Amino acid sequence: MIVDVSRLDGPARRAYKASLLAQLERERAATGLPHWIVVDEAHVPFGRDAETSKYFDPSQKGYCFVTYQPGELKDEVWKELDVIVALPSGRRILPAGSPDPIAVVEERWQKPFVQMVDAARFGQAVLARRDELSPPRVFTRAPRTSSHVRHWHKYARATLPENLCFHFHVEGSEPGYDAANLEDFHWALTTCALATVRFHAQRADFSRWIRSVIHDDELSAAVQELESRISDKTEDMDVDVVRAGLLSAIEQRYLE
Repeated sequence: MIVDVSRLDGPARRAYKASLLAQLERERAATGLPHWIVVDEAHVPFGRDAETSKYFDPSQKGYCFVTYQPGELKDEVWKELDVIVALPSGRRILPAGSPDPIAVVEERWQKPFVQMVDAARFGQAVLARRDELSPPRVFTRAPRTSSHVRHWHKYARATLPENLCFHFHVEGSEPGYDAANLEDFHWALTTCALATVRFHAQRADFSRWIRSVIHDDELSAAVQELESRISDKTEDMDVDVVRAGLLSAIEQRYLE
């Protein structure tokens, strides 16, 4: 069952989530199910100032907290954590002034998370258990088994820092253009000169940016395949066909 709470304001949304978590705890106390409760953006319902006594029973275990702001979790939650999995992507595009989440985890558990996450390759993660004396270990994540439908408003409109923007190459005296998010990128790709498309496609700039900045491996692979169709000898008409394919790939991946 999926419940759409997007029309609720902040306080009403938080109140509903709290009531839902409380109901789940009552259900678990009575039946033992569900075995696991996964809480996304856990720093909101389980933040430092949140009153969680009605919906958080640490004795039940079976909680999975997902957050990019672990420092905001209340101490009661930190005391009950048995395992932490840290993803390199958890550090991407944090709000200005936000602490490094991996450094927060390292400070809390006194284990070398930062060094290991820095050394992790794409697709890897770092796992540690509280009761182990050994350092965290690196493992390779299995590919997801279901497709991920993404949305402009959630993934493509957040403004990127200047150093992560996509810089569109132009020739001559034409002004350049920087795409500060994927929606900007889509618009610029629609309007830029074919020479610009050719320039970036031959260098695999589009797929590299989508993979390293947007962190969308699936879209990056589709874009890379399209880029491979362009060479110095490719006719402008065919470059425009590739451009249309690039736009379509983005639109299919990021639905309104």
